[in-house]
Amino acid sequence: MRVDTEALIDYDEDGRQFADTSAEFVRREVAPNLDRWRSDGAVPKSFFSRAGETGLLGVQAPCAAGGLGVTDLRLAELPIRSLVDVGAVGTALAVGVHASIALPIIAAWGSGQSLELLSDLVSGDMVASVAGLNGKVELSDEGVLRGVAYGVPSAAIASIFLVVAEDEAGGSRIVCVEQDSAIVHHELRHLGAGDAGARTVEFDDVSVEAYTVLPDGATDDLLTRVAVLTGGISIMAAEFCLTRTVEYVNERQVFGRPVALFDNTRVQVGQMFAAIRMGRALHTAVLTHGDGSDSAAENAIALADRGIELYSRSADLGVQLHGGYGYMTEYPIAHAYAAARFLELVVRGLPIMQERLARAAGLVTRPLASATPRAVG
Repeated sequence: MRVDTEALIDYDEDGRQFADTSAEFVRREVAPNLDRWRSDGAVPKSFFSRAGETGLLGVQAPCAAGGLGVTDLRLAELPIRSLVDVGAVGTALAVGVHASIALPIIAAWGSGQSLELLSDLVSGDMVASVAGLNGKVELSDEGVLRGVAYGVPSAAIASIFLVVAEDEAGGSRIVCVEQDSAIVHHELRHLGAGDAGARTVEFDDVSVEAYTVLPDGATDDLLTRVAVLTGGISIMAAEFCLTRTVEYVNERQVFGRPVALFDNTRVQVGQMFAAIRMGRALHTAVLTHGDGSDSAAENAIALADRGIELYSRSADLGVQLHGGYGYMTEYPIAHAYAAARFLELVVRGLPIMQERLARAAGLVTRPLASATPRAVG
C-alpha cells in the first residue's frame, strides 16, 4: 500500500510505459542491492551503465547524443520516483544530479565539443556530479580553481564535476573539471543517504581551460534544477515515510488495539497527509510551469525549502510512531530519517538559495557572493 498524494499528475500512455520500465528496473537492480550500496558508501559505477542501457539517463539529453530530447520534467522524474518508492533516496539524488542537472546543463551551455561527453553520460559510461554549492571554491582571473566542496553526490564514482565557483568579480561561474584533477576524500562519509556516494572534494590550484568555463546564465539554470530535483525528491520521500508509517501503525498493536486507532495518531497522520498534498501541488506547478522566469526559479527554490522541511517532518513523525523500532536500520523509516538530515545539511539553507528567497520577499538586494558559505563535513 502507498499513500497517494499524486492525483494532480496525469501521465499519458508513453509516460505510464516509461514509469513501468523505471519501476521494473529499480525492482530488479536496486532493491536487492540497496543495503550493500549503503554499506559501501556509494552505488557502483556499473549501475549507471545498466541504467543507461535501459534508457533512464538520457530523457532530457538531445537526440544527437542518444537521448530522448524530452522537455516534460514530469516524465524526466519518473526514474527518480521509482527509486524513492523503494527508499533509495541517495541513489535518486545521485541519478538526478547526473541526469536532471549535469547532463542538461552541459547540453544547454556546453561548447560544441560536448557531444561526445553527452553521449558518454547518456550511456552511463561516465558519471557526472555537481560540486561547490556547499563549501567555497574560487576561480581566479588566471583560470586557477581552488577550494573545497562538501557533500558532493556521486563524488565516489564521478568522472566529471560541474563546479560552482566564485570568480574575482564576485559572481558565480560553472567549471567542468575531470575527476583526475580533483582530490576526493573517500575517508569522509555521511551517515545518511550512504548510497548517494557523497564525499568531500578538494580542488588544489587546478588550471582550467577557457572552454571548460560555462557562459553566464548557466549558474542560475543549475540552481533552479538543483531546487526542482531536491524539492521533488523530498516530496516523494515524505510520501514514502508516511506510507511506511501508515503500514506500521495499522498493524502495530498497543494495549490490544492498533496504534492507528489512537486519536493522536489519526490527527498527526491526517495533518501530515494534508501538508504533503499541498507540497505535491507546488511540485506539480513547478514541473508544469517552469518557463525560466525569475518567478519560476523562486517557486523552484521555495519547493526545495518547503519540500525538505516536509520530508524531515514526515520522517520525524514516522520515527515517533514506530517507537524504538524507528531507530533500527531493519526498518526503512530509520534510513529515511538519516537521509532527510543529509538533505537538510547539503541543500536546505544554502546561502545562495536563501538569498534568492529573501530577494523574492522584497528585502533589499545584496550580492549573492556576500552570503557566507557553510562548511558541511
